[in-house]
Parts: sequence; C-alpha cells; structure tokens
Amino acid sequence: MRRFAISIICLLGWFAPAQAADHQILDHFITMLTGEFESRQQMEEDLAAGVPDDKRHYWVNRTFQRVEAPEIGSHVLVGTTEYNAGRWMFDFNEFLVWNFEVDGEQIIMTPRRFKEQERKLPFAREAWKLAGIKTEHLEAAKGGASCPLVWIEVEGGFEGKSAGECKVMSTLRKKILDWQWGYKLTKQSLFVEFNGRDETGASLDGTEGMAPYRLDRISD
Repeated sequence: MRRFAISIICLLGWFAPAQAADHQILDHFITMLTGEFESRQQMEEDLAAGVPDDKRHYWVNRTFQRVEAPEIGSHVLVGTTEYNAGRWMFDFNEFLVWNFEVDGEQIIMTPRRFKEQERKLPFAREAWKLAGIKTEHLEAAKGGASCPLVWIEVEGGFEGKSAGECKVMSTLRKKILDWQWGYKLTKQSLFVEFNGRDETGASLDGTEGMAPYRLDRISD
C-alpha cells in the first residue's frame, strides 16, 4: 500500500510541471493573439504600388478579446472580423467564440458561434460584457470559419493551420470546399492566408497568387 501511495505521489509530481508548462505556453500564445489587428497599411501599400484589383488586399479589421467563461474553458477568446470593400461590413461567420487546449507541442483552437448572433452584436467589441457564456448559448461555426486550427510555437511567435482536412459548405459559393487556413503570429502582426478549393483543386476563394494578408497590431 505504501509503495502504491509513493507511486501516486510521483505520478502527480510528474503531471504538475507538465501542466504548468502547458499553461505557460498557452498564456503566452493568448497574450500575443489578444488585441486588434488591421490591414490598412498593407492596403495603402498595394494602392501606392499599383497592385491589380484581383491581387489587392482589402482593409480588414480583426479582434480577439479575452472573456471569462469557465463552462467553455480556461482560455476563451471572442473573435470578430470586419472588412471594407467599398463599405464596412461585419462578418457574422467570423463572430466566434474560441476555446483552446494544449496537445503535446500543439495548441488546438476550436471555434463555435452564438446561437443568437444578432442579439450579441452590440457586445461584439466589448466582449467582457459576455462573461459567463455557457455551452447552451453556442452552436457549431459555419463555412470556412468552422475549421479548428492547430498552432505551434516557432522563432518569433506562432504558426497556425487548419487541423487536418476541413471540407465545409461555403456560405458564399454554396458548394462543398476543402478549406485551408495558414497563419503566422508575431508581436507586431498577424499574417493570414486561406483557400477554399473545389473537387478539382481549383481555388474558388482565397489568397492564392497573393501575398498573405498582413494585419498589423493596433492595440493590445
């Protein structure tokens, strides 16, 4: 019995540093991702350089805000995306609640959306008012935004991509697409590329042939 108790103590002693390391890398990642990012400078650079319309980057604004929601997870972010293609539009497909967990050296980032998005919209930019979100308030995300992401730490930040194959119904194209995301996060910027490919492999929506979107941090 004494030997069994010692084994349990040793096992718990091994888990504690591992869990501490998981929380440390996750806290570091969440700190870097939390904030407001936009591509205005990249858009202006495109215009000044005479980049063709089909290769030019829109003005995109993305926010990731920390929210206390213990029922969802220990680390929860509310994400929003707005873009300007002649006028500002709020992207409801990317008004998301993100949950995080560590799996080995990977961080898994999983999205869901509010069941009553329009009612939550007034709080989209003040996510702290959404504290206490519960599972019953959420449903599966839709379109390309429904893909879970996998992140790994690299020199200077983190890199992320779609977690495996992600075939979804495109809300824009109204057909099934193989959707793939690619991210790079640094202290200054969030780089984003994405492609939705049909059954032939052709990119029907995305950044193929373009430089990745560069969304520069404008606030923490």
